[in-house]
Amino acid sequence: MINGGFDPSLRVLLLPGWLDSGPGHWQTHWEERFGFQRVQQDDWTWPRRGDWMARLEDTLLADERPALLVAHSLGCHLVAAWAAHSRHLDRVKAALLVATPDLGRADLPPQLASW
Repeated sequence: MINGGFDPSLRVLLLPGWLDSGPGHWQTHWEERFGFQRVQQDDWTWPRRGDWMARLEDTLLADERPALLVAHSLGCHLVAAWAAHSRHLDRVKAALLVATPDLGRADLPPQLASW
């Protein structure tokens, strides 16, 4: 089954959070089962918001079809940051944001401080 039975004119982009989504994660299962596209980042350990936003923008512009963004954890903040700055919001049909992390918490890992 391609694209989870969705209309093939719509891409489903998976946006994992910090440290990516491992083999048992629901995003990985969706990628394997339905053929959804994971947006790969260069550095999952020390995520730089601007770099992640640029990768999302490049991925969206690489294909004419509109996308459904499926974000988890830090990927939710990525969607919000990208949407606040991009001129290509029309490339996104909808977004599903799951388990948005609290970036204001006192014990935030230093790798996420720039977010």
